[in-house]
This record gives sequence, structure tokens and C-alpha cells, in this order.
Amino acid sequence: MDRLRLEEHLRILLRSRDFKGLEVLLDVPKTVLSRYYVLWLKERVESLRREFTVLEKRRAFLESELSRLNTSVENIRKSFEREGLTVKEALKLVGEVRELRVEVLRLKSTCEILRNEEKELSTRVTNLRSELRRLLERGLYLINIIKELEKMLSRLTIEVTELELKKQELTSEIERLKKELKTCT
Repeated sequence: MDRLRLEEHLRILLRSRDFKGLEVLLDVPKTVLSRYYVLWLKERVESLRREFTVLEKRRAFLESELSRLNTSVENIRKSFEREGLTVKEALKLVGEVRELRVEVLRLKSTCEILRNEEKELSTRVTNLRSELRRLLERGLYLINIIKELEKMLSRLTIEVTELELKKQELTSEIERLKKELKTCT
């Protein structure tokens, strides 16, 4: 017979105290049944003792914790009374302090976010300054090219003017020569 089935029957026996019915049901002599029953009861008692010991230790621990908390609460109450505060006022103060701590944490978080944003903006400003410096250098380069082109334009304008004067002179000379040629012929 397996142990689980035997334990189940022993629990039934514990409730009903009917050895005769169990003896017939299991087909086991009363002496054997009685011996198993006593062994099972001893195991059960030992198991319950261990559980009870654990519960006792837990209860003792909880009692000491409760005592410690009561002492702590009493000390806090006395501190508040020394400061002239009632428990109600003190609890209100504690609540306000808690809210202020939450606000401080929120502000620290906001500061951290702003620090990160500042770092990002600083990087962007540095990049934009570099870009501006590059553009200014490019602009100066282009200004120098424009100045060179203006000088060239000025020289070319002078050359064109000189060439036009020369053209006028040559045109006048041609006209004069044509007249001379006409008069000669």
C-alpha cells in the first residue's frame, strides 16, 4: 500500500476513531494498523512542533519589531511635544516635508534634463560657430575674388575706353583719308 493512501486513511481514522472499519477496509490486522497509526501520529506531532516553533519565532520577532516601532513612535511623539507640536501638527509637518522631498527630487530631475539640454545646445553652438567661421572664410575668399574681378573690370573698362578713343581716332583718320582719296581722284 502506498504512503499517500495510508496517510489518507490514517487521517480518516484520526477523525472517526474507527479502527474496526479501517481494519476491514485495508485488510490489515489491528496491531499493524495501530503501530502505523502511532508512528504516523508521532510524525504528525513532530511536524506540528516544528511548525509551532517556526510560528513562535515569527511571533517573537514580530513582537520585538512592534515594541521597537512603539518605542520609535513614542520617541518621535516626545520630540514633537518638546517642540510644542501636537501629533496632528507634527503629522501635517511630516506630510509637508514628504511633499517637499518629492518636489526636490522632481527639481533635481528637471535640472538634470536642463543640464543635458545645455550640453546639447553648447555642442550645437560650437558647431554653428565653426560653420559661421567656415562661411566667413568662404565669404572673405569670395570678397577677394570680387575685388580682383572689380580691378579687372576697371582695367578692362579703361582698355575699352582707350580702344574706343583709338577707334574714334582711327575712324576720324579713315574719314580724313577717304576725303583725301576723293579729292585726289
